[in-house]
Amino acid sequence: MTHQNVSETVNIPKGVDSGVNLRVSRKGNAGMGGPAGDLMIKVKVKPHPYFKRDGSDIHTNLHLSIADVSNFVTIPTL
Repeated sequence: MTHQNVSETVNIPKGVDSGVNLRVSRKGNAGMGGPAGDLMIKVKVKPHPYFKRDGSDIHTNLHLSIADVSNFVTIPTL
């Protein structure tokens, strides 16, 4: 058996969370003389230093002064 590195572009759905399995048809290894199988990808989302995830919700702590609030400060988003 020989091994080779290949590149493949995979579309990751918006909002996907850690532990989700994605299937890419016919991009896996071929069986004994058979067609290529499916490539299975297990998603692991890295933590973000600023935003925290709670299910489908995204949270952040933002400390504002009275001056910031009165000036309609722009709140960062993803």
